[in-house]
Amino acid sequence: MSEPAAFDPTQRFAARTAQAPRFTAIPVVHDGLIRFGGGTPDPTTYPVEWFAAAFPEVLVEDRAAAWTYGGPAGFVGLREGIAAHLLARDGCEPTLDQILITNGISQGVALVAHTFLDPGDTVIVEQTTFPGSVATFRIEGAKIATVPLDDEGLIPEALEERLHQLQRQGERVKLLYAIPNFHNPTGSVLSEARREQLIAIAQRHGLIILQDDAYGDIRLADVHPTSLFALAPSHVLELGTLSKTIGPGLRVGWVRAAPEIITMLSAMRTDLGTTPMLHRLVARFLQAGQFGPHLERALACYRRKLAVMVAALEAHCAPWLQWRTPPGGFFLWLRFAGGDASAMGELCPAEGVVINTGRNFFATDPQPEYFRLSFSYLPAEELAEGVRRLGRALARYRAQREQAAGQARG
Repeated sequence: MSEPAAFDPTQRFAARTAQAPRFTAIPVVHDGLIRFGGGTPDPTTYPVEWFAAAFPEVLVEDRAAAWTYGGPAGFVGLREGIAAHLLARDGCEPTLDQILITNGISQGVALVAHTFLDPGDTVIVEQTTFPGSVATFRIEGAKIATVPLDDEGLIPEALEERLHQLQRQGERVKLLYAIPNFHNPTGSVLSEARREQLIAIAQRHGLIILQDDAYGDIRLADVHPTSLFALAPSHVLELGTLSKTIGPGLRVGWVRAAPEIITMLSAMRTDLGTTPMLHRLVARFLQAGQFGPHLERALACYRRKLAVMVAALEAHCAPWLQWRTPPGGFFLWLRFAGGDASAMGELCPAEGVVINTGRNFFATDPQPEYFRLSFSYLPAEELAEGVRRLGRALARYRAQREQAAGQARG
């Protein structure tokens, strides 16, 4: 009797797995390299002591509800706290039936994609954007179309032109995924005039705007963007999170949308809701008035770090790089004029630094001269030293290019 063929379970993967993301976050390890990695808050800002003191109270006082399953929309007290925060920030208070608690923004994106997208639908995204969300849309079988953006954010005229083009081609366009506030990776903020234009376009074309507002609370300059949801609650689904302000380990995010959309998103859940125990803990933090002072302390920390990084860039990298100081968020988006950031990035580890090259952040047609630096996680002294090392890598790359050019001429 012949031996059975070796079984390879990977041959049974569903076709959608081909769209799984191929990017990886830069890990936090301790090997002497300074890593300008992802959008991770500064650990010194985490309100550890307050949460440590409050957690036993939740376990005992709320034991009946905290220890069981929660409803699909999330704990009412947490939704009330988030609604109060949004009222204070945006001047627009959602009703509780407009808020659904999610396991971070990523689950919000997945729920929206699962609810709205059929295979073959088209999602429009900004030319540079967060790659995780693009991967989610592709896993659902969606096509991706892009529109350009500049220092004022997404360009409305380009969006309208793209919509007309796609409609002529017979494409089903359902969603626009956009990051209008402190864009990841560029740091741009959609101008007020363009917000009005964007809403008008969505209304004309029956377009749903999925707004990723992960960094909406990280306001490092005197910038107060008008809420897209307030402008058009029937067309906008807004995704928010406490990952960037309190801590990513909480995995507390939300969707703000029209009540009928929240009802359908809730119906599409299969996880019986997120963690009631954690919901009650975070709700206490918000209701106790802790969030506002905590956020101000965190923003002061990030303003100092941003200033340190910009000063270091001016001192060590200005001859080679172009950038715009962002009014919020955790990132600087840099252009290596006339150079290949990926090739330069390969030289960085030898100089003791690791960067996130920009190729990951282009949904299509990556431009090699861009890369992203995060200033949120590292201590200020490591930011300054990391930029100094980056300057050495840039100089080394230029020297190699000049040497190669000289050899070609010779």
